[in-house]
Amino acid sequence: WIKKHLWDGLNVKNISSEIVEFAIQGPQSEKLLQNFTDFDLSQIGYFKFNEIEIFGEKLLISRTGYTGEDGFEVYMKASLGEKIFMDILEKGKEFNILPCGLGARDTLRFEVCYWLYGNDIDESINPIESGQKFLVDFSKEDFIGKNALEKIKERGVKRKWRGLEISGGVARHGYKIFKNGREIGFVTSGNFSFVLNKSLALAYINLPYGKIGEEVRILGKGKELKGKVIKKPFIKPRTKK
Repeated sequence: WIKKHLWDGLNVKNISSEIVEFAIQGPQSEKLLQNFTDFDLSQIGYFKFNEIEIFGEKLLISRTGYTGEDGFEVYMKASLGEKIFMDILEKGKEFNILPCGLGARDTLRFEVCYWLYGNDIDESINPIESGQKFLVDFSKEDFIGKNALEKIKERGVKRKWRGLEISGGVARHGYKIFKNGREIGFVTSGNFSFVLNKSLALAYINLPYGKIGEEVRILGKGKELKGKVIKKPFIKPRTKK
């Protein structure tokens, strides 16, 4: 897609295989990383980055993440990845640092209602109905899709991304949502929140349905669940602003 829409004079090279990245997330992430560098990490604001030296290597550090916690993402040459990763695990023991996989990350992003591509957003979903209008700068002279999005903004959306509290089990991606026998939406993400100790889901619900407190039925894989529309995010992100 990027190559197809390149302007004249621009070149793009895919260097994904040359770079490795891992995230250090949590309320003590700054304190942990600060032990490894003389650079003042408090100077890196949210969604900002800097190239700093850690363990004698120049690494790109950004104050970003996909967990809803304060934290950093660390980028480096692929050849350095294993060494830096193991060094941080070893020297971070006093902070009880632990390696976590995609399952843990997905639970965290779900609780703070961060979008997952392929589940909560895809090419069929526009940023206005998904609640991402804040990411679109309509004051720009032009961008791909501007005309289409302006028309959607003018006429309004037909569905919105809502949060649900579930009883009877876990609602999974693709489960259908019903009200008074009418199909009114579908689940995009569902999981059990270990922080809130309850089953929750994210879903697109057709308007005028989806008001806070409204009860719905959810059907999928032969199971029937009950749901109630609740406010998002389920847990407020604790990122540094």
